[in-house]
Amino acid sequence: MQSGYLYQRGFLFSLFFLALIASSSSSALGGGLTLTWQDNSTNEDGFKIERGVSGSYAEIASVGPNIQSYADMGLLAGTTYCYRVRSYNSSGVSSPSNESCATIPITTFALALTKSGSGGGSVTSNPAGITCGNDCSEVYSSGTVVSLTATPAAGSTFAGWSGDTDCLDGVVTISANKSCTATFNLNPAGFGLVGNITSGLS
Repeated sequence: MQSGYLYQRGFLFSLFFLALIASSSSSALGGGLTLTWQDNSTNEDGFKIERGVSGSYAEIASVGPNIQSYADMGLLAGTTYCYRVRSYNSSGVSSPSNESCATIPITTFALALTKSGSGGGSVTSNPAGITCGNDCSEVYSSGTVVSLTATPAAGSTFAGWSGDTDCLDGVVTISANKSCTATFNLNPAGFGLVGNITSGLS
């Protein structure tokens, strides 16, 4: 085995973005990065992929010989990740490639509220942003879980949520632009009994 080739440095190492994939996490999880590199060794058994955050590196995966790419998924939006690659065989492990870093962008989507029905009321959100009433839409980061609270006006009853499927329980996970509808209905009018009631036998 020509171990000298294993330790040959000078990987050409690049990094580019995959499309972001939304997830139902409260912390905007789901970004992905794909690494590519040039295989300059001729006798490797494979490659070790190392990922670093805040300067601390750890091996996250290994791939077989002659493979020149790796997809790292499920990353946090707004976080910077750095990568380097080492080749290895039975003689040992090479020095690392050059470092390449990228930041997962934060994706935002709009949540819009409408009200329907014969009655009245208001809708608020947690995290804050929607007070509908007046402000019936808000932009949130992907992965944010928004809880909606419907408060009927006097003489009205909240009848339920409709719109996107995720709206039906009033808890919405932001993964795309979504629209929810709160229905408020007037309470039915009361009925009174008019007349005289006579008891006993005549």
